[in-house]
Amino acid sequence: MERCVRHLALALVVSGLLLANLPGIVSARRSGVSLRQQTGPSFVFPSDGTVLPYNGALTFQVQPINGATGYLWSFVQNGGIAWQNLDSDGSLSPNTYTMKPGGRAHNSVRPGALQVRVRAQLGSNRWTAANVITVRLQGSASPQPPGGGTPAGTILQPGQTWKQNGLTVLVQHPIFGAGCRAGQEVGLYFDLILHNTTANQLVINFQGQSDLSVTDNLGNTYSGDNVKDLAQNDCFNSGSVDNLNLYSLQPGEQQQHTIAVYGTQNPDRSYYTVEIVQAGRIQHARWRINIPK
Repeated sequence: MERCVRHLALALVVSGLLLANLPGIVSARRSGVSLRQQTGPSFVFPSDGTVLPYNGALTFQVQPINGATGYLWSFVQNGGIAWQNLDSDGSLSPNTYTMKPGGRAHNSVRPGALQVRVRAQLGSNRWTAANVITVRLQGSASPQPPGGGTPAGTILQPGQTWKQNGLTVLVQHPIFGAGCRAGQEVGLYFDLILHNTTANQLVINFQGQSDLSVTDNLGNTYSGDNVKDLAQNDCFNSGSVDNLNLYSLQPGEQQQHTIAVYGTQNPDRSYYTVEIVQAGRIQHARWRINIPK
């Protein structure tokens, strides 16, 4: 019986019904793929062998399949999974998938041969076979600036700059006080500065609602109406940081915003952590702002 199972598994691999055992991939084994699979989705664009400019948006599309509830997109380079939507985005995608310049998906692939695999989910534990093409990404990646970037996991102090490949983010000038609000609420105010030091436009797709995180040592998260983007330090023209959206920075452009954070007084609160979850090539940049006693 064991020998038969081994032979069956080998036959499935040879016939292409199972994806190769590559790190990070959500395989047919995990999803319980049926042995009788529907043919995988056909590519609309690009076609196999297409040369794509590396520095542009990378868009892939397949013909929709009736009954599909989502599509598993996997991008393979150098024998390993460079990016996969289910593992990295946390969900399946429509029949079109785009990697935007400066985004995490785009930054995960490099110039050279790129294998694109896609399969459709037809329901619980049912998948089509994978369809596979290989394209070539032509061009060069942005060079690492002298001195490199800020190491991952670093926690900076106010006034220190996070650097990555010509994009910098600075949190500075923290001030504590009631400010725009009176009563029991206390405010933390700080300047947030994003600067493109390169000679090229950088797509950062920074969205305040999801990409700016403020927490404290007590485990509280500050969001919505409790985090404001002050317009030139004008309390009356301030808006929620949820409305702060920066798609790109032009060469040399610098964007400065004064952020206000509100919370009730608590003697046990000793510091805030400000995190830029993502701003293009910068990921998980953190600053610790201690509260003076």
